[in-house]
Amino acid sequence: MGADMALNIIHIFAVILFSSVAVSSIIAAVTRKNTGDILENLEKEHVVVRMPVVYLWIGAASVMFWMLCLIIIWIDPPWSIGGTWWVQMIFWLFAAFSAAFLLQSLLWSLDVYRSKDYFDHTLFRKRRIRYNEVAYYCEREWLGALYVKLKGNSWMLIDPFSTNLEFFTMMLDKKDVPRGNVKTKNGRAAK
Repeated sequence: MGADMALNIIHIFAVILFSSVAVSSIIAAVTRKNTGDILENLEKEHVVVRMPVVYLWIGAASVMFWMLCLIIIWIDPPWSIGGTWWVQMIFWLFAAFSAAFLLQSLLWSLDVYRSKDYFDHTLFRKRRIRYNEVAYYCEREWLGALYVKLKGNSWMLIDPFSTNLEFFTMMLDKKDVPRGNVKTKNGRAAK
């Protein structure tokens, strides 16, 4: 019994170690690619802010994984709970979240122009937003995301690993959009 427990602990440690190395290498690759894109786009007139390509692959792999799990449950459920409706609903929910992640990485973009007073936000349709419609922007500490508050009730959260995000924040500064305080987890401004 002691040897089995030690083997299980070693397996758990190996899985945690492998997962953390994989996640760290993905983050390093995204950061390295974004740095190269920033240097390429220093003098361009039109720059597109997009989700990293790795998000597309993560979304596609997770959709395939959750759909494979559903197929396995439908074909031959080895568990007594495998065929129950709530297990299938959980797998469908994970597959739907993965598909939403995949679609966002495919369809979301910001078209930023150096000499124009607007940028285009695209998710399912293109929306032109003038810089004077932006109330303020700030970084959300607890998400690591860029929070852009528009006048009215609209807002945008932009992933911190988005390609060319620095160019967008530079344009917000250039067009005199106020920078708000960094928001912390409890919603209060950091000092």
